[in-house]
Amino acid sequence: MRTGIYGGSFNPVHLGHRRLADFMCRTLQLDRCLIIPAYVSPFKVNKTAAVDPVHRLQMCRLAFDAPQYEVSDIEISAHSTSYTVQTLEKLKEQYPDDTFFLIIGSDMLLSFDKWHRWQDILKLCTLCAVSRCEDDPLQELTDFAESVLQREGNVGIFPFKPLEISSTVVREKIAADAPTDAFLHPAVAQYIRDHNLYIEGTQ
Repeated sequence: MRTGIYGGSFNPVHLGHRRLADFMCRTLQLDRCLIIPAYVSPFKVNKTAAVDPVHRLQMCRLAFDAPQYEVSDIEISAHSTSYTVQTLEKLKEQYPDDTFFLIIGSDMLLSFDKWHRWQDILKLCTLCAVSRCEDDPLQELTDFAESVLQREGNVGIFPFKPLEISSTVVREKIAADAPTDAFLHPAVAQYIRDHNLYIEGTQ
């Protein structure tokens, strides 16, 4: 089975995340895509900005409401900092016959060789970097992938026109009581309202 792995803080999950995942499911012809919200991401400096992981998990379940998606609590249930290589090792034990495709943003590609045990990650999956900005330095990304990363495993770069929005901007709009219809799945927007998330002084 061809299985995509798409992780992140998803704080909150927005339509840009879903659009990217849909694109990669089609492009890679995935049988399924695992959506994995992090308990605590090692890349996030401001960890206090995240709402309770259970809320982020539930919002992902609402946003990825299609048969090809499975939202996994594998990192949240660990109750510790999430390292991709450890998640991949656990998934390999659970699904030993699957071929894994790790989906990341191109903004993370140039620092991938700083990731914890990055060589082992490339032995466990194909790394798929998705361009998130029209002005991405595609030649620089390609040169880096070919000269550094592809010595250890398979790497692909996939140009993609993203929805130009970030979770930070969505949080700011919610806090300012500004419209978010263009950026959030309706069920996610309702969940945020029901639980008073991203309002100053609440989590």
